[in-house]
Amino acid sequence: MVRPDRSFRFTAIAQPGPESQLAWSVNLVHVILRKRVTLKVLRRLPLSLTVFRVLLGPAFLVAHSRLGQVWVLFLIVGLAIVTDWLDGLAARRLQAVSVAGKLLDPFADALFCMIVFFDFAAHGLMPWWILVILLCREAIITFILRPFALVRGIVVAAGRLGKTKTAFQFVVMLFVLSTFSPAAGKMPLLVVLKQVSFFAVLGLSLASAGRYAFDVRACLSGSRRTGRTKPLAQEGR
Repeated sequence: MVRPDRSFRFTAIAQPGPESQLAWSVNLVHVILRKRVTLKVLRRLPLSLTVFRVLLGPAFLVAHSRLGQVWVLFLIVGLAIVTDWLDGLAARRLQAVSVAGKLLDPFADALFCMIVFFDFAAHGLMPWWILVILLCREAIITFILRPFALVRGIVVAAGRLGKTKTAFQFVVMLFVLSTFSPAAGKMPLLVVLKQVSFFAVLGLSLASAGRYAFDVRACLSGSRRTGRTKPLAQEGR
């Protein structure tokens, strides 16, 4: 008995026709393009979070002067802390680390912190002379040393002392906001701790600025000896 040959039938069923091949190809291209567009959009997330943090500083001023609700101020500072953590994490996970992000991130941190400290000084919570020194420090770093290093090929990235300074400033903000209640104003210990925290912020800011200037000088002198510049990781996120 001769067995029927099923190979041709199997091949005919498995092999898609021209229309099926065209539809499958179009669908494949659509999926690839959609994934590429999604990845491209996601890689904009770190910079978008940094820009959003820039806007939180003016929002803090408006909320304190117009609303006067402490929970709103806590929310704004909390958003600044979360976005500062998320933009760095997203940039590393999505491989979206850029020179613009490295420059804009510390600028956003400094701008937010200085606006909040200005608000504290305007309400008599922080000495004006400490604020003036902090403003001068940020101006020198942001508008003199950082551009000076960037022009010479030194990309300013994150550093441990810069991270510690920014994190401590956020902690001090939350601590000062927690003393806004009438009961806290009657506790002399909290008043003393508040002033001590401002002095600690000043000390960390000056120490990180000195370390930054020292590292820039060391990197520049090293580039002169080798004939090329090297990236520097000190101030920033």
